[in-house]
Amino acid sequence: MKNKLFISLIGLILVAMIYTVWVSGRGKEGSKINIGASSDSGGMIIHYIVNNKKFLPANVSDNFAMFPVKDCCSSTSEWALSTGDLDIALLCPDAANKLIEKDGRFEVVGPVLVNSDIIVVKQDIKPQKISYSQKRSFQKKLIKEKFGPACDAVPMLPAAVPYAFEKGVVDGAAVDVLKGLLLKGEKNSSAGKTEDLVTYVLVVRKEFKKNSLYRQFMTLLKESVTEMNTAGVLIKEAKVFMNINFTEREAEQWRRLKIRYVFPG
Repeated sequence: MKNKLFISLIGLILVAMIYTVWVSGRGKEGSKINIGASSDSGGMIIHYIVNNKKFLPANVSDNFAMFPVKDCCSSTSEWALSTGDLDIALLCPDAANKLIEKDGRFEVVGPVLVNSDIIVVKQDIKPQKISYSQKRSFQKKLIKEKFGPACDAVPMLPAAVPYAFEKGVVDGAAVDVLKGLLLKGEKNSSAGKTEDLVTYVLVVRKEFKKNSLYRQFMTLLKESVTEMNTAGVLIKEAKVFMNINFTEREAEQWRRLKIRYVFPG
């Protein structure tokens, strides 16, 4: 009798524990969103959403987390997404395609930034060597399209690309616009004659699309795209995000290079 009573008591305790976990799990819906953002023009709009749009709902303001991703094509960022550490991220097309090929839990929502990779070359020369970030095959393709098959596209670690150009190791560099505008040389757009080059896409964990914070994020992203495409907002945000002297002159170059944020709708 005592054994039956003991077993029944244990069963009730287990049921209560399972119910508590289930209820607490339901209560966390919409309470947290983990975002992967690179430290260049792709990440700048995420920075704007978090800081200027105050994407910190009052009831969950302490639970919001944003994880920066130094280079979107690094294996670290791919690992973070595939292990569920992140809910959404802005990745270059190559990294995004690689991720969804090996992990069916994620999908590409659409482009968020176009033409943000530019090619800076030395003035008045025909470049023979141009550096680009390893694993970004679209940059290599871009170099060949812009400067011909004879131009050698040299893969390097992302941090080494502008450094090699400044030291004269190469004649040009394919870099993010926020880094490229700081280099001395002729700036070339990545846009084609009739089409844009998608340089960043939004990737989301499919299950997270059911979360209310995903819908909030998309609403704020749409607003931010419009605002960040205006010179005044762009100048202010670039100064804060990169701590650089970004003026009307740089904003005009940004426009001339056909760089713009787009909504992946």
